[in-house]
Amino acid sequence: TLANGVSHSPTEQFTRNCRRRGYTIDVDLEPIKEVADRLAFIAEREGKPVVGYHALTDLRLYCHRVAGVVGLMFCKVANVTEPRAAAYAADLGAAMQLTNIVRDISDDASAGRIYIPQDVLRRAGCSADSNALSQPAGLLRAALQLLKEADRLYASGRRGLRFLPLRSALAVAVALELYRGIGSEFRRRARKSQNPWAKRIYVSPLR
Repeated sequence: TLANGVSHSPTEQFTRNCRRRGYTIDVDLEPIKEVADRLAFIAEREGKPVVGYHALTDLRLYCHRVAGVVGLMFCKVANVTEPRAAAYAADLGAAMQLTNIVRDISDDASAGRIYIPQDVLRRAGCSADSNALSQPAGLLRAALQLLKEADRLYASGRRGLRFLPLRSALAVAVALELYRGIGSEFRRRARKSQNPWAKRIYVSPLR
């Protein structure tokens, strides 16, 4: 696992050992390093307050570093040769991470963390600081803005499915729709004047 932010070292060692023994391991270690380095930074800040990013572009970079690069690694694993596929795969990973952030806003807030960028909070009529947590209406508007950005990235990710082998494309398409379903359920609750964060959102492929 990469979750502890340091396990890229065993991954690198394993890959190099295989290559020394004559096995072909077509793994690009750069995305793995990028994920691990970012998770190490997150782990270092664990328990410390986070009050948003300055701009949506900053949050997009965060999402790329912790999830978009997973799409890049998947392209390698699936033996995708089309160069254009990488950007679509990275967008899909970032969209999923944005969805996670929206779903977990309440849980993160209880730990003193706000990942919503300050410019998004301001456009939603919220204070661009920890006071946003006491402004639920504005916080909801900000969350819906993030879901709109996620929708844009999902659309991009869907355009990349044509570059994947059929079985991989089907698997990714299911994952894409499941994650989009989280956003759809969030919006449904919001339309019904329910607290979208009152109960954790789960979706099923059988739904």
